[in-house]
Amino acid sequence: MSTRCQWLGCRAKPANWLNRLFVFVLLLNSQFVVLSQSDNFNDGDDLGWTRVDYSSQGGPVGTFTVTNGAYRLHYLISSNEMVSFGFPRIASYPADNNVFADFYLQVDLLDWERQLVGYALQGFGLMARAQPDIQTNGFSGYFFLFEPDMFIDFLRFEPDGTWCQCSQDSSILPQDPKTQYRLVFTGTGPALYGQLYDLKDLTTPIQEISTVDSFYAEGICGLWGMDFIGYQNFHGIPTPFTPNSTGPIDATFDNYVATNNPPPITIIHHPSSQTVVEAAPVTFSVQAEGAPPHTYQWMKNGLDIAGAEKARYSLRAELADQGATFSVRVSNSFSTQMSSNAVLTVLSNVTPPRVVNAIGMLDPTKVVITFSKPMSRLAATDPFNYGLEAVGGASPGILDAELTNGTTVVLTTEARIPDVNYVLTVRYLRDATSLQLEISPNPTLRDLAREVQLVAGDMQPWAYFQSDRDPGSGWQRPGFDDAASGWAIGPALFDGKRPPGRTEVGTQPVRTMLNLTNPPTATQITLTYYFRTRFNVPERIEGEKLNLRCFVDDGAVFYINGAEVFRFNMPPPPTVITYYTFSSTFRDAEVYDGPYEVPATNLVAGENLLAAEVHQTNLGSSDIDFAAQLTAILPPPPARLRVTPLGVRTTISWSGAGYLLEEAHALRGPWSLSPLQDNPQTIASDENTRFYRLRQ
Repeated sequence: MSTRCQWLGCRAKPANWLNRLFVFVLLLNSQFVVLSQSDNFNDGDDLGWTRVDYSSQGGPVGTFTVTNGAYRLHYLISSNEMVSFGFPRIASYPADNNVFADFYLQVDLLDWERQLVGYALQGFGLMARAQPDIQTNGFSGYFFLFEPDMFIDFLRFEPDGTWCQCSQDSSILPQDPKTQYRLVFTGTGPALYGQLYDLKDLTTPIQEISTVDSFYAEGICGLWGMDFIGYQNFHGIPTPFTPNSTGPIDATFDNYVATNNPPPITIIHHPSSQTVVEAAPVTFSVQAEGAPPHTYQWMKNGLDIAGAEKARYSLRAELADQGATFSVRVSNSFSTQMSSNAVLTVLSNVTPPRVVNAIGMLDPTKVVITFSKPMSRLAATDPFNYGLEAVGGASPGILDAELTNGTTVVLTTEARIPDVNYVLTVRYLRDATSLQLEISPNPTLRDLAREVQLVAGDMQPWAYFQSDRDPGSGWQRPGFDDAASGWAIGPALFDGKRPPGRTEVGTQPVRTMLNLTNPPTATQITLTYYFRTRFNVPERIEGEKLNLRCFVDDGAVFYINGAEVFRFNMPPPPTVITYYTFSSTFRDAEVYDGPYEVPATNLVAGENLLAAEVHQTNLGSSDIDFAAQLTAILPPPPARLRVTPLGVRTTISWSGAGYLLEEAHALRGPWSLSPLQDNPQTIASDENTRFYRLRQ
């Protein structure tokens, strides 16, 4: 992976543009007049806005439309046109030409073009302290843009199409096509600050970035878009333009605000009072508006809570918290606002803890137990409180017990024998509430579910395809003939690295080396790699669960028998994934991620196919890694009740742990507990008809 390259050392243009400004900050009684611009676009047009597109250079004409109370900026250029005209850009700004020094900008991003063809990347957002002569395309200023990266740029464009990126802070994050965003851009002196919010949750920004630059002291503000088709030298790699690339700048904005007097903190949603049972998790939250950055300090009964400095504060309720008040102080550089008090009511938790599930893991020395509520650490970590009994074999000892997150215990045991069923016994445990409730029933007996391996991680053989294109339709389906299509074969872990020759990644040995470019002497990096492997499922068992662990740099999409089951570090659905789709963020793989639960509904008895496509994060990526492991969680074998006549006596026995024997004289009941619960048990036969059943 790589980060965005920066271009430095650009020389400033003469500042003669100041002579052409129509409006400056005015003085009135020695005080600055507050400049403010806003438009919700509900009037159906963009009157009062100055439109700027690339048509003055001979390129295509941009379109500016207001529909359904939102403002769409659209501009389409192909890679061939870009060769002649340079990077396309489009802008619109209020025609009053108000000049801002300190500024606060806000706009809602409702929609954007999500399907780019070839090597095309668009950015769109806000511009500030920009020179007003953008009709000549000699456009300089500060830009807060959102695309696969979120970044603040100090750019200068020349009439001949050349440009430089002289100061920048960047943070890569995913574009979620189902999410609408709010962009907030603030400049106070040389400090520039950008925030991205989900419009459905304005309490905490999704991402924040900042930088410092003092080159531009003032200028106009507005909306802006730009395309980078072909990425030529954009990531430091000479990359030829792709003839079929198209790069629309297409973004729809709403609720534009610009002011030189940043709004003070206003709390729009105060913390709410809550009633919970003891030991339950509680989260208080606040939603505030105002110029960023925001700082938060939560208080309990009027006293600061150490470390509680986010828009949300979470705790686990205790009886001692009954009646406590929680509030929060929200501040920015201009103001402070106190929230109202939220009261926490805590009720006694009288529900005893239970075992939710118990799984014998792929590691034969590990058993994972999940409880219904947080457990007392003292009892939960005592190995004496657990037993493991083999059904028809030797019983392994319990060596250690670790409480990992309050509700999960990991047992370390002597090694279990493969394909042997085990019964877990849990006794004497108590929950973490003040009542210290005992586990129910005590003791609890539970048949172990078990994790089985379908696809190994290390050394798993895969067919793989590396090229400057995708392998064609149907490559992720079982019927695709990868051998006839020229796919190679190799074991995991797969690794491609610049420079080549790496023998391990983290602690994982490299088994198969990939090329970052195909052929290796090419300058154009391979964007996506494709993998296929087959595995066997001997029988279809209802209720099974699949767990996927993956070792991926940078992003991947997984398929079972042609159906997509999981995306890792990739744009979420409904984004259509193609060879040209970049991963959501860059990352260095060092360990397996997961496990991630994936659907098992499309498994078949017999041979199945796991396929994956691994994507780079950008054209400057310096490595690619891939391995994957697939396991199934098989439920315990079903309980079986046996009634065996032996002359004048009858033996009753059953398999399965934690069951009670019930009996009745008629099939419809009434049913009652059998007086004896021994398994097996022998009773005298008589002329009376009796029915038996099991229940947990």
